[in-house]
Amino acid sequence: MAETSERATSVAPDALGDLAALWRARGILLGTTLIAAACGLALSFLVPPTYESEANIRVGQAFGRPLENAYAVAALIGSEGFRSQLAEALGRPVPRRSVRAEAVEGGVGAAAAPVYVKVTARSDGPETARAVAQKIVDLVIERHRRDYETSVTKSRAFQDTLGAQIAGIEHALSEMEATLGKMRLNPGVSAPAILLLQGQVEEKQTQLLTFARELRDSEIAEATVTFPTQALAPPPAPSGPTWPVRVVVTAVSTGLGLMAAIAWTLLRVPRTQAP
Repeated sequence: MAETSERATSVAPDALGDLAALWRARGILLGTTLIAAACGLALSFLVPPTYESEANIRVGQAFGRPLENAYAVAALIGSEGFRSQLAEALGRPVPRRSVRAEAVEGGVGAAAAPVYVKVTARSDGPETARAVAQKIVDLVIERHRRDYETSVTKSRAFQDTLGAQIAGIEHALSEMEATLGKMRLNPGVSAPAILLLQGQVEEKQTQLLTFARELRDSEIAEATVTFPTQALAPPPAPSGPTWPVRVVVTAVSTGLGLMAAIAWTLLRVPRTQAP
């Protein structure tokens, strides 16, 4: 108990001594903190600024089938081959860290499907960052253009074929119904012959309904789940640099300067060794 009491009483004078030392060195602490803040602020002006421009690409679909998996598109944009293609199109080198892409989930829960690709382009100027983001969008759109046009062309050819078949069936139905009407008015025509033609008319009507349903479904699919790859909005020119953030740099340097001054002051305080 006596030993514990002696330790407690020895800690108090040390803590009071540290506080007294910090108070005596308050001018040094304040000066060091201000110098560190000034250095951080000056550094934030000397570091080259970095600007970012973002674009969201909606991956196209052909009758509900994506033209390409969004994750594959994001991986492609980050690949060295794509950066080489981008650098050739821009006429300037594209560093690895200047382009980033990620797939964005378009649904909710386990059934969520990636629909959008978020592209971030970094550069040393706002217009350059915007130009890089726009060129990425253009290259992805051009990559999907042929698949989209091929799918739409095939679908419209199929629709034209169905339309021609429907027109032919309607014409044949018209003639068959006219013939059936005449046969019913002619007492010399046997009932089996009329029933046979009636069955053929019903078969043609069923075929007409099937083709009309297929044509309608194809047109609805083209109107609702068929669209080309496109940017949701043009990439904007950034209003300011994303780095360095002068407030953050100044705050960090101020805190480091204050901690360094406190540590230096406390290290200079003489310590008494307990017997």
